[in-house]
Amino acid sequence: MDPNEVQHSHCLEMTMELHQVVPPPHKTTLTKLKTRLKETFFPDDPLRQFKGQPLKTKLILAAQYLFPILQWGPKYTFKLFKSDLVAGLTIASLAIPQGISYAKLANLPPIVGLFVLHNSDSSFVPPLVYAVLGSSRDLAVGPVSIASLVLGSMLRQEVSPTADPVLFLQLAFTSTFFAGLFQASLGILRLGFIIDFLSKAILIGFMAGAAIIVSLQQLKSLLGISHFTNQMGLIPVMTSVFHNIHEWSWQTILMGICFLVLLLLARHVSIKKPKLFWVSAGAPLLCVIISTLVVFAIKAQNHGISVIGKLQQGINPPSWNMLRFHGSHLGLVMKTGLITGILSLTEGIAVGRTFAALKNYKVDGNKEMMAIGFMNVVGSSTSCYVTTGAFSRSAVNNNAGAKTAVSNVVMSVTVMVTLLFLMPLFQYTPNVVLGAIIVTAVIGLIDLPAAYNIWKIDKFDFLVMLTAFMGVLFISVQGGLALAVGLSTFKILMQITRPKTVMLGKIPGTDIYRNLHQYKEAVRVPGFLILSIEAPINFANITYLNERTLRWVEEEEDNIKEQSSLRFLILEMSAVSAIDTSGISLFKELKATLEKKGLVLVNPLAEVIEKLKKVDEASDFMQADNLFLTVGEAVASLSPTMKDSSFVPPLVYVVLGSSMDLAVGPVSIASLVLGSMINEEVSATEEPDLFLKLALTSTFFAGLFQAALGILRLGFIIDFLSKAILIGFMGGSAVIVGLQQLKGLLGIKHFTSKMAIIPVLSSVFHNIDEWSWQTIVMGICFLVFLLGARHVSMKKPELFWVSAGAPLLSVIISTALAFAIKAQRHGISVIGKLPRGVNPPSADKLLFRGDHLGLAIKTGLITGLLSLTEGIAVGRTFATIRNYKVDGNKEMMAIGFMNVVGSTTSCYVTTGSFSRSAINHNAGAKTGMSNVVMSVTVLVTLLFLMPLFQYTPNVILGAIIITAVIGLIDISSAYLIWKIDKFDFIVMLTAFLGVIFISVQVGLAISVALSVLRILLQVTRPKTSMLGNIPATNIYRNIHHYKEAIRVPGFLILRIEAPINFANITYLNERIYRWVEEEQATINENVCLQFLILDMSAVSTIDTSGVSLFKDLKNALTMKGVSIVLVNPLAEVIEKLQKTDDAHHFIRAEFLFLTVGEAVASLSSAMKRQTPTVQDARGDLQL
Repeated sequence: MDPNEVQHSHCLEMTMELHQVVPPPHKTTLTKLKTRLKETFFPDDPLRQFKGQPLKTKLILAAQYLFPILQWGPKYTFKLFKSDLVAGLTIASLAIPQGISYAKLANLPPIVGLFVLHNSDSSFVPPLVYAVLGSSRDLAVGPVSIASLVLGSMLRQEVSPTADPVLFLQLAFTSTFFAGLFQASLGILRLGFIIDFLSKAILIGFMAGAAIIVSLQQLKSLLGISHFTNQMGLIPVMTSVFHNIHEWSWQTILMGICFLVLLLLARHVSIKKPKLFWVSAGAPLLCVIISTLVVFAIKAQNHGISVIGKLQQGINPPSWNMLRFHGSHLGLVMKTGLITGILSLTEGIAVGRTFAALKNYKVDGNKEMMAIGFMNVVGSSTSCYVTTGAFSRSAVNNNAGAKTAVSNVVMSVTVMVTLLFLMPLFQYTPNVVLGAIIVTAVIGLIDLPAAYNIWKIDKFDFLVMLTAFMGVLFISVQGGLALAVGLSTFKILMQITRPKTVMLGKIPGTDIYRNLHQYKEAVRVPGFLILSIEAPINFANITYLNERTLRWVEEEEDNIKEQSSLRFLILEMSAVSAIDTSGISLFKELKATLEKKGLVLVNPLAEVIEKLKKVDEASDFMQADNLFLTVGEAVASLSPTMKDSSFVPPLVYVVLGSSMDLAVGPVSIASLVLGSMINEEVSATEEPDLFLKLALTSTFFAGLFQAALGILRLGFIIDFLSKAILIGFMGGSAVIVGLQQLKGLLGIKHFTSKMAIIPVLSSVFHNIDEWSWQTIVMGICFLVFLLGARHVSMKKPELFWVSAGAPLLSVIISTALAFAIKAQRHGISVIGKLPRGVNPPSADKLLFRGDHLGLAIKTGLITGLLSLTEGIAVGRTFATIRNYKVDGNKEMMAIGFMNVVGSTTSCYVTTGSFSRSAINHNAGAKTGMSNVVMSVTVLVTLLFLMPLFQYTPNVILGAIIITAVIGLIDISSAYLIWKIDKFDFIVMLTAFLGVIFISVQVGLAISVALSVLRILLQVTRPKTSMLGNIPATNIYRNIHHYKEAIRVPGFLILRIEAPINFANITYLNERIYRWVEEEQATINENVCLQFLILDMSAVSTIDTSGVSLFKDLKNALTMKGVSIVLVNPLAEVIEKLQKTDDAHHFIRAEFLFLTVGEAVASLSSAMKRQTPTVQDARGDLQL
């Protein structure tokens, strides 16, 4: 497009009315917290039904909410019972052989599998509990193959089911108890989003791997092998099969093949013709009957075919006395319960929701968790192991015409009759048939079409699936699951730390700006760089966003050098749904770096505006010419303004570092952490040589870790130390360091080595008899002097030399004074004799083996992370002031190699210090040669001046340390964090209190975990907002933010403000469904809701599980007469929707629009005309 034409279009746009970006309505902190908690824990808003109801109705509704049976029970009829009776008898025919088989799979007595199924009429357990508490009409509960496999395999790692069957049974019941307790807790505490981390890809890979392992385990029965491995890996199983080839029984093999073919054929018939579901449902029972008769008739047990043997007759006995809550196996049963609880819960809820979608009713996830949980808790005390809803039995239940959960009760009664009267008949059932039944059941878990679909949609999801599959096959069931979940979570964290940014261009003839790489017709606007940030901004990604944005600027300037200059950077903020304290600093840094270029924000959302307003004291961002509602308005408005420790580390840093201002050396935080962590295991006074060796070894590992981060370009790891964490951590560390100096300031000889406030203060007052008034007087005098010098330099920065020289002056004066009055004779301790000369090589002191190696690695990791964070932050701060660039990865390598080399020359952890760097900068340093000068000065001191420090009092060193660390307590920043983000303040307070009351590393770990938890919560609970039309415009904005925005009759316009993935699809499904229900309840009877428009502008990424969201929504909303329309889906979303068979409806032109305005205009026009096009479109939404 001709640049003159673009300029001309800008002139035309000058006439458009500019709409002001307004701050959101004021809300108190309590209101915000209440809203956030509601969206996190109550996305379905269960209390909505109670609004405006009388007390009696509220009580009835509450009872019905807690006990769903009260909703459908009063309406139950004989007609419904006939349907449930047929369904119950049908699933019983499948459940009886499956129950025996799955108990065998879990290495439990076969009768236990039937106990699980029958517990409704005698001990009234799993099915009856579910019938009362569950919300699914189709779920058929009982043991399932996956949970049975995991339970058996995990317990078998420590306890043999053959050598110690009673203990094994006790552990199985106890694991079931903990599984139920965990499941019920998730429901009660509304923490169901935890199970969302088991994505579709993980489950497909996990179940396929488990199915293969389960099937191979059945080779023991199918081949008639007596001695078989207890391990669950592919290699040991196959080794056991061929190692015991002499035990193979041709009679067993022949019988196994015959019944396996029969079962697979029955399964194939039912798949091809669903109406013949009873064929596969009855086949297992038929096989059991036939095989039992054959074995009995020919006495097959005498011909090498093993049988179940005699089974106990009668109902299940109580087992509460078999639960073990003590002993060495408690950890095992808790871990087993946790994993089997998650797996069975995931399967049960997924199955319930699948059939609920088919029959157009809703399953409450939290009710299901409580129902399944209580079912397992009670079941564990009545001889039942882990129970949930099975897909195969639920499918049979649904196809058999079940109407309510009474079908479970019928099944239970049938099984109870079997237990009471028919158990002797199973005595001759051959084990080979049970193996065949298990193989037939689990073979359906291998879902090749779904695996191929994942490969088409998302290669990373395929990798996750493959990891789960291979992990289960070659490592263990829980190992494969853990690896896959870890990989999926890592993907989410990578998306958070590396958010997408795209360059926008203008689509000719419109006022629409879209991704230049997605819309080829879009063109750049001369003089403008328009970027869209497609993710929330937080501590974990500000470094990346800063670097990536500046790279965009540099690349753009290189491209347009010969044409025109870049004058404005416009950041389109529609997708930035959240921002924290660290994120706010990004804009300040960008503005300072860009200098004369204008930084403009477009459509910042409510939270962003609110937090910017709190810190924008200079009105850098809140001015009208820096804030615009649309990119078009920004370009039109701005277009007219465009006219054209030792001397060794510093030497290493000079060679490798990229900062001109960084002054390197030891820093207080790293010194504190290094000393406190090593001191936990090794005393610096009792074992000084070992302490020194560990300090040097820790420094080596710190440097190795730092350099590795730079080489592998993994610097984003340090971004997880947010500004809030560092302020709280440094504040707490300063307090602890300051209190530790009371030893020197008070003259105490016996002092604790612990680094927490309580033991330190206890030590101070416990040794009050050792206080020395002479030491106290000297300490107070020099502390006042040092603090005074610091105050002068803070008030008048040009007098920086006052605070810079005060410590050295204090050392000189105090040393001279101590020497003159022989202070050590008056109770004032001095440093004593110091060795003269350069620091000796210390490579031989590095410890790479022994008991303390783990401590050295851990200490090196933490001190390396802290010192790296401080060094890079300081370097970038001064680089911004002087307008040059510091390369983060080069800095990591420079600081890392500096510490590696330093550890071999008697130096401990070194980095860039803020105080020294500030003095270096103020003193006029131009290059890194200032570090060389400092290094030479230190070298001269080491060679010639060390004896002069012999009489320096220790109290002076304490005063110098207190003066240095007191600056780490940043109260003004803490107050600013409180104003901007209350959660960040909690994180800061956690770090502060953790350091003070527990330990340095624990305080740091807890605060980092809290920050990461917040990010994961934002991922699992993304924001959605309702959009309305700003009158007389084509602009649609959040109706709760822009009060003038109005709803459009017949339309519900929602904006999803985050990527869609496995961790949030359940929440989004529930939340969008709730939006629809609320809208239908509020609109006029004359206007029905016809279209749900989803604005997808902020959905930068989507995975395989995310794609299924649209299918689920379409199933649910089509029944309500509501059609789904997508607006502005980004490149990745469109690409993956195109690859999905079930989502091809959304790729059609009538369901895809570039803007909300175009969607509303087009669909409104069609609604008025009532043309067949729209009717057909709505019809196409049917599955």
